[in-house]
Amino acid sequence: CRNGTLRFQVKGGVFGNARITVLAFDDGEDTYGQRVSPAQVFTISVNSVPQQPSFDTLTSVVTYENAGEVTVAHFATSISTGSDSDKTQTLYFAGSVGKPWMYASEPVLDQLGTLKFTPATNANGEDTLVVYAVNTAGVRSVNRTYNLTVQSVNSQPTFDQDQGMDLTEDDGCVTRTEWAFSISPGPQLSTDGTNCFTGTYDSAKYGCNEKDQRMSFNVFQQSGEHDYVQNATIDANGTLTLCLRDGFVCDADKCDTVWGVELVDDGG
Repeated sequence: CRNGTLRFQVKGGVFGNARITVLAFDDGEDTYGQRVSPAQVFTISVNSVPQQPSFDTLTSVVTYENAGEVTVAHFATSISTGSDSDKTQTLYFAGSVGKPWMYASEPVLDQLGTLKFTPATNANGEDTLVVYAVNTAGVRSVNRTYNLTVQSVNSQPTFDQDQGMDLTEDDGCVTRTEWAFSISPGPQLSTDGTNCFTGTYDSAKYGCNEKDQRMSFNVFQQSGEHDYVQNATIDANGTLTLCLRDGFVCDADKCDTVWGVELVDDGG
């Protein structure tokens, strides 16, 4: 410009030094080669500044109750420290979870974009998480949000039992209440992090699929005398009923038999 003002535009993501040579021209005749001024040289220095890192992520992750440690490779992709021209920059990932009770080990994202986490024992539900990157210059990326779902599974039912029974040949049918006790369809946390069995829950809403299951006992003879027991059952409340066969006589001082008992739920 005629008034001596210098204008220029720096290319994005580029820094360094540029040596500039300037010549002035007038509009007169070049009689003695004086139309052009002597050259003036100066340097423009563009200093580097930390750029915002960036990356992409999956929008959702799905796993199952009691799955143990979960690893999701390539969860984060297109990872950039912010400036391709500054090779000294590195970054790390940080973030937050919405439902901390869902995790035995909260999600961690490493520099390669691999996500790792461990669901809490017996927990299920859905969570919304936030993750962001920070480079070594302290510049933070925009937040990325993703959903993490831990789907409920049918847990193994459990119970405790009384000791064996001593009977005589003339006992007929014998009943033992609470022979099986502490009967449970399997442990489970609701989707708000509390025990499904300590409150009143809408099973579908809170993920308490274990709570409404129906259970039954199977009784089967494993070894010993197979003739003297006519029938053996255990009801859903744990009451054992065992009927001796009419007219059976034990040929020894003691006739022993071993029975197996299993608890089965309806898989709901």
